[in-house]
Amino acid sequence: MCRFIHAEENFFSPVPSSDMGILAVYLLAESADPALTAQIALRDKSVSDLRIAKAKKNPYLISRFVAGPSANLKNHSSDVDKSVSLGLSLPLIDEPLDFDIKIEEMGVKRASLQLEDYRQAHLLMVAESYFDVLSAEQDLLSSSAEIESFSSQLEQATERLRVGVGTRVDVDQGRAQLDLSKVRLIKLESDFENAKANLGRLIGMSIGALKNLSPDAQVGSLTTEDFSSEDFVESHPTVLVARNMLMEARLRVEKAKSFEKLSWSLNSDLNVSSGGDGSRRKGSVSLALEIPIFVGDRTNAAIASASNYLANMRAELEQERRLVRYNIEVADRNLSSGKRSLEALLFAIRSAESRVEATEAAYMVGSGDLIEVLNAKKDLIASQRDFEKARYQQVLNDLRKAASLGLLNIDYLKEIDRQLVTLESNKSL
Repeated sequence: MCRFIHAEENFFSPVPSSDMGILAVYLLAESADPALTAQIALRDKSVSDLRIAKAKKNPYLISRFVAGPSANLKNHSSDVDKSVSLGLSLPLIDEPLDFDIKIEEMGVKRASLQLEDYRQAHLLMVAESYFDVLSAEQDLLSSSAEIESFSSQLEQATERLRVGVGTRVDVDQGRAQLDLSKVRLIKLESDFENAKANLGRLIGMSIGALKNLSPDAQVGSLTTEDFSSEDFVESHPTVLVARNMLMEARLRVEKAKSFEKLSWSLNSDLNVSSGGDGSRRKGSVSLALEIPIFVGDRTNAAIASASNYLANMRAELEQERRLVRYNIEVADRNLSSGKRSLEALLFAIRSAESRVEATEAAYMVGSGDLIEVLNAKKDLIASQRDFEKARYQQVLNDLRKAASLGLLNIDYLKEIDRQLVTLESNKSL
């Protein structure tokens, strides 16, 4: 079921009536994102190109009908000649064509590998957009909590001033902090809507509420493979694509060398014609041999071009291997540092809570000022926000590590989706 809201673009956009999890969002993106559809179309096109190349090896049957006037100068007569011919041609040995077929076969494999690589990148992009929304939501929630806290503190400072135990400075400081928080809230509301719009762009519909990580969700524990194994480098889709292109480059060199080789074909023709001197039938079967005699500098130029392309592909393969190794190292390092950041933020939250209690107690007995209380509460709210956002980043670090190993698939999203819940704070936005 969907409800409909009026969007800024003056059309009605469907919005899911219940909170969506990351798996549901990804499945919508998979079916609705035109970029993924384009990649699938490229893969299908490569299959069609291979069929075209292979079809050139099949028997080729063609018919012709020719009709036209003819004149007999000897007896000054004219007539209409008509002829029907049926020709059959079958390539027997054609090395350039054989190489074309092999190159197209490599193209099909490469397109499938590129599609697999894009699927992983697409899955990661959807996950990043999903958690971008949750991160923007956390910024908005913390800003709202800050405003609520500052408003309460301002009321308290105003009351203390009224009864003669507070100062005008405390009231002015409280009002200034509250006004600044309201200004920040305006920008954060815009950032939140922009993040939702970006995710909606991927799935082709407006975004409602999203499920959030449960408080006890285990983050950063999905990828347990040995990141240092060279097997992950050699089996990574981008490295396989580069190796595929290297093999294709070798085929192109061999194809260039085959331009000066012989080619054989079997031809059969049947011709039936009629004219002023009656009907005639003629049939023939021939074996054609093509021998290149002079092709100029074509072969040498083609070999040189293909050889340069081969050298380029060798360098591309090594470059991809190094890039994959680097990405694996970075992903593992980020996953490790993310874990330490979460632990540090937990200590920061406990420290901020203690500071709030201390500054509030000091303020109530007159030995502290309001600005210390406001700063302490601001730091506590910021630490709680940063902790939640760090959890989101750790989930993404896990997915990025899986992508760096070439292992990212929908199973990872299913595991994350099982740890998502509907939080009460989501319903307030």
